Amino acid sequence: MRYVEQSIKNSQIDILSRLAKTQEEIYVFGAGNYTLRLLASTDLSRCNIKAFIDNDTNKQGRVLENRPIVTPEILQQFIGKVIVCSALFAKEIVEQISLINPDIQSVVVR
Repeated sequence: MRYVEQSIKNSQIDILSRLAKTQEEIYVFGAGNYTLRLLASTDLSRCNIKAFIDNDTNKQGRVLENRPIVTPEILQQFIGKVIVCSALFAKEIVEQISLINPDIQSVVVR
């Protein structure tokens, strides 16, 4: 069980490393403590993040890592990858993204 969990974690970190290398434009869904930890401990901070997305209206309009925190509606016209950084609500966020724009590829990083 531990091996499987570690394999999944490593593959998710590999995705962030690839995105950092390619500099493909992405959005990050989640602007909380979990995202802050990932920015500090993975290649997420080296990725080409267009903006952070959060459902919390208290965070929207603020800035994180010199990038705006915006509403999920920004995804209506986006084609690309969204990195989902949520310790508790990843499944619900992926479903929300799919409802907004079914063409988006969501990648959950845990």
